[in-house]
Amino acid sequence: MKTLTIILFVFLFFLVTNSSVAQFGRSSFAFNIGAYVPTGKIDGYNYKVGFNLGAEYEDCIYPAALFVNATFNMTRLKFTDNASRYVVSSNSSLFELTGGARYYLSKGKVKPFADVSLGVYVNNRSAYSDSLFKYDSDTQTRMGGNTGIGVAIFLNPNLDLLLKTKFHFFFVNRDGVDVNNYAGFYAGLKYSF
Repeated sequence: MKTLTIILFVFLFFLVTNSSVAQFGRSSFAFNIGAYVPTGKIDGYNYKVGFNLGAEYEDCIYPAALFVNATFNMTRLKFTDNASRYVVSSNSSLFELTGGARYYLSKGKVKPFADVSLGVYVNNRSAYSDSLFKYDSDTQTRMGGNTGIGVAIFLNPNLDLLLKTKFHFFFVNRDGVDVNNYAGFYAGLKYSF
């Protein structure tokens, strides 16, 4: 699985940075902020709604585009220990590095799109304790992906307002294969050159 991930990223990097692609398209950088919304338990824990910061590079040959995305999600783990009613709280972060394809549905001042990507998800949970035990921090790296929809709204010839939402999933090997998932909501600016 790790070999497949490395091959995928090398292939996507080659496509995104290939000069023959860049000659006929338009490149852009985007920076965004947004909300991280867990849609179920992650690694057996309930997490609270959090925030995210991200950056993205895109090469577009209308109507298709290839992109690489890096996003840092910050949230808190918080629950009540049933035995002691002790409130357990811990910071948690989830870093995602993904690459994929995007398809723009129309060209104009408002450009809706759909995208899909694969990548690596790094989950970090800070140390915490309950009434009986102290738990060390834990970091795990996993393969995953996402699918999403969004819209790029024209502001000027080089700048768009970017609004998007994505559904993320990443795999866990815990008594067989399990899937963790969450939703991300993003707003930002895309600078094209």
